[in-house]
Amino acid sequence: MKSRTGRGFLTGGVSLDGVFYSCRAPLAFGRIRIEPIRQIDAPAEVLTRTFARNPEDFWKVAYCACDVIDLAYGSNEISNATPELRAHLANAKSHIAAFSQALQHPQTESAAIQSSWMAAELSMKAGLIAAGVPKSQRSSRALGHNISSLAECLIENFPSSHPGEDDRLRRGSGLFPRDVADRYELPTQSSAEIHDLAMASQFLAASVVRRLARRDIAFRMELDPDSPGRIFP
Repeated sequence: MKSRTGRGFLTGGVSLDGVFYSCRAPLAFGRIRIEPIRQIDAPAEVLTRTFARNPEDFWKVAYCACDVIDLAYGSNEISNATPELRAHLANAKSHIAAFSQALQHPQTESAAIQSSWMAAELSMKAGLIAAGVPKSQRSSRALGHNISSLAECLIENFPSSHPGEDDRLRRGSGLFPRDVADRYELPTQSSAEIHDLAMASQFLAASVVRRLARRDIAFRMELDPDSPGRIFP
């Protein structure tokens, strides 16, 4: 079958050298080969220079690009998803698209904190819905808006089958402040920390989807002997 790719149906992003670049999962028809690093809108010379001088940064964003792709395709391949679960994931993806746009401009950078937090919370709660955790528990004070607590509940009720994924989930969720009131204060994070928060949010959403769908380009990359292990989050 002839294959075609379009501009993309989910926009996320990655950070390189202090610049947040868009990353798009291509809208594809037929069978195609997707190279995650090529979905990043960074100039080719930036990617080439990063690979030569800072290979850890190169592979960091390569895996983050995998998260965007896994989330985009996997969320559309979940079978037997309830309307509530689909709504949570759809809203999470909307917040990811929002913070990816906000991080393109320094004057709107702080707005990405709220969207990153919302995307993470909605994704974690989507996973808990899939795991059968009742709504009363999902909305309890013990969980509430605490991303780390939600992650621990997800790990307990719906552990990943892939080695290291749950540890990464803990590390990624640990980047989020524990007090929801922090969302309404003037940001104290540096630009680099806000970028990492956004990429962690993408990872959390993708990790939930990887538990629900067979899509896992990130894990396949990690199994490739030519690729180093994942270091973020």
